[in-house]
Amino acid sequence: MVKTEIRVIYGDTDQMHGLLLPVAEAHVSYRTPARYDDLLAVEISLAEARRASARFDYRILRDGEVVATGHTVHACVDLEGRVRRMPRELLERLSVGEPCAAGAELAKG
Repeated sequence: MVKTEIRVIYGDTDQMHGLLLPVAEAHVSYRTPARYDDLLAVEISLAEARRASARFDYRILRDGEVVATGHTVHACVDLEGRVRRMPRELLERLSVGEPCAAGAELAKG
């Protein structure tokens, strides 16, 4: 059995702002199959930011070939689940993004 782990970190959103960004919508279009031992790269961009939500677009690539595209829409809610306006500082952090650390792609084991 092959185990692949992908970990998504939203940083300190809940501690800094008392907010969460749960997925409200997800879509994917598969273009070609990916196999268990394929090394994949995931490109993520902030496509749209609204008062209380953000949409991220994704491209998954293998050796420069697009394997899949998709998007997710995340609501901005407080720790009790109530919709909240996204703070300017959070929008700025999401817009800039943070580069991956060297070698921090996918863990296979």
